[in-house]
Amino acid sequence: MRRPRSGAKKIVRSFSCTDLQREEIAARAAAAGMNLSPYVIECGLTVDLDAAEDGAGPLPSLALGREEQRRLHDRVAGIAERWLGPDAPDPAGMADLPAVLGVVLEGLMTDMVETGHEERMRRLLLDAFGEARGSELARQYADKARRR
Repeated sequence: MRRPRSGAKKIVRSFSCTDLQREEIAARAAAAGMNLSPYVIECGLTVDLDAAEDGAGPLPSLALGREEQRRLHDRVAGIAERWLGPDAPDPAGMADLPAVLGVVLEGLMTDMVETGHEERMRRLLLDAFGEARGSELARQYADKARRR
């Protein structure tokens, strides 16, 4: 890591990130045996975003290209039209929607536990459902993931 010249003035800088991003960065810093600030500086000075980790070429773009954006927009617009337009399904026919969404949520939450993101899963549930219900759901999903 590059160190400032002796006597070089240090200036406090800041950057914006979510709490979850900060936690992930802090965890990576700890795993590297570094404090957060030196870790961020080291990554900023050494990580080449134009080269993939395996050296095989540029990293994939995290943003959607124009055509991908158009396809996504068209699909979302189509869903909205079907659900809000004159041919929208009868609300009585959507009685099973909460159960379907529950299955989707369970799959996502148990996958988070199985991939080592149990704390992140717990925080998401606490944010969405509050302390009591979120803690109970987090425990249930963690138990289900461990039984898989």
